[in-house]
Amino acid sequence: MDTVNANLASVTEKLDRIGTNVEANMESVQNQLKEQERVNRQLRADIVETKERLNGITEQLEQMTHETSQEEQAEEMKKGIAEPDGVDRETKVVIAGGANPTNLKSVEIFSQSNGIWTPLQPMEDIHSGASSVVYNNQLFVVGGWTQSIEKLSLGAVHVDQSIPWENVPAELPVMLEGHCSVVYNGRLIVIGGLRALSNDFKCLDSILEISLEVPPSTTELTTMKQARRFHGVATFGDKIVIFGGAESLALKRSELALDCVVMYDISKNEFNELAPLPHPVSAMAIVKWGDENVIIMGGADSNDQPLNKVIIYNIKTQKSYELPDMKYKRKGCVAAVVKDTVIVMGGQNERGNYLKSVESFKFDRFTWEDLPEMNEARSHATAVA
Repeated sequence: MDTVNANLASVTEKLDRIGTNVEANMESVQNQLKEQERVNRQLRADIVETKERLNGITEQLEQMTHETSQEEQAEEMKKGIAEPDGVDRETKVVIAGGANPTNLKSVEIFSQSNGIWTPLQPMEDIHSGASSVVYNNQLFVVGGWTQSIEKLSLGAVHVDQSIPWENVPAELPVMLEGHCSVVYNGRLIVIGGLRALSNDFKCLDSILEISLEVPPSTTELTTMKQARRFHGVATFGDKIVIFGGAESLALKRSELALDCVVMYDISKNEFNELAPLPHPVSAMAIVKWGDENVIIMGGADSNDQPLNKVIIYNIKTQKSYELPDMKYKRKGCVAAVVKDTVIVMGGQNERGNYLKSVESFKFDRFTWEDLPEMNEARSHATAVA
């Protein structure tokens, strides 16, 4: 009898343990179901938010297209009075310098209406990893393995494509490549870059102000928290927003691509860190889109491998969204906007080949399409429209 009672007690204990385990498993399953339901709700909310953001971008595009059309009509009326018939007023893309792998002086201009790339007069100096700005309807190419700054009249080159480049009295304090430049109140602002001196390569954290007028002068405004080169910038009023880039101490040492986004208020001389990019990237193409968005295309990851990813980043919400991938991976590519079209040029692919290829993106089509190739392959060039 004692044996039977002991066996019954053992069975009862085992049943209790099984019951406890069943209850625990049921609770775990219920918790997993609740978590999955929460994740599903968040995904649905993210999808709705993404659709709303894309709708907002589309509305901005339509408004920009309408405003551009009105501005062009007004400009055409003015020019029709002030200029003789036959003057070409189409917005065109100019790409200058770069490397393939030799550092280049060559320049090309692209007409989207007829799909033709036309060589322009070469620059006086090589400019690889240069920056460029448009000021008073003149294209300024700044540095790029040189201290020199050269300019070309964009108005004149539409009439006479044989006009030469002019040297600017101002110059960079040192040879730079991989820096960025903007114009603020008639003065050139140069951000970061690699100091390219013999046996003395150093990634810089400086933000410089350079006068484009005579006499030239250079002032260091401030320094960034991180030195960087091959980053991207966009200006929004008094704000300069700095995206990604590569942090390196020497040219041949491994680089660390950055995902950080920093806003520099030039009027207050203050920095503000924004939400990071979804992935580290350097040597990418970047264009401003509307009043609060930036589109970032291609570039290189932390292993220096080319990318074809495209994101749009909103500086107010500090949120980014993926756009369709480009057709080709491009490290060291450049981009420009013509009306409602984003045009990306050149770079290097995953095999290290220098690219002539060009592709374009429109939001209404939401896909990338090939455009006619450039005459010359080039990477780390500079471009404007």
